[in-house]
Amino acid sequence: MTTSMIPAFVSSLVSHTPGWVWLLLTGLCVLGFSQTRSRQLSLQRLCILPLVMLGLSLSGMASSLGLSSAVLFVWGSALVISAIGLLGIGVGRGIRYEKESKLFRVPGSWLPLLLILTMFVAKYSVSAGLAILPALAQQAAFTLSFSAIFGVLNGAFLVRALVVLRLLKSEQSTLNLAV
Repeated sequence: MTTSMIPAFVSSLVSHTPGWVWLLLTGLCVLGFSQTRSRQLSLQRLCILPLVMLGLSLSGMASSLGLSSAVLFVWGSALVISAIGLLGIGVGRGIRYEKESKLFRVPGSWLPLLLILTMFVAKYSVSAGLAILPALAQQAAFTLSFSAIFGVLNGAFLVRALVVLRLLKSEQSTLNLAV
């Protein structure tokens, strides 16, 4: 493909994308932008985004890459490595539990928006790649690479939930010691 063909290819790709995909992207951007401001959230609200992204990732992999043992192993390994690494560098350390309101104070961050958009681009790339060249589904390099990408992203989404669970455990142990 020459450089002069790229704009036509991209234009064709975009024009053949169903309209609901662009509505989904708009909704995901709104969700991502909402994460940029500090707010108070319940435990349930804090866990929704990571669990939804986990479910979307698994269902997307099942429908496009298949859930072979290799795909699941790479995805799971990347998820664990990503979560441990991000916890190690202190991602999520600004989250605080407020005893009075029984809510969590979560500082605003652009990271969730970046992760959401990266997940969207990865899923779009898999879908577009398979629509253009279905044989990619049989290529280990393709399926395992995207499994790793989805795993890393899911690990990053889970970090906030893990920090919150750690805070809850710490809070409960403090309450148990006080009794």
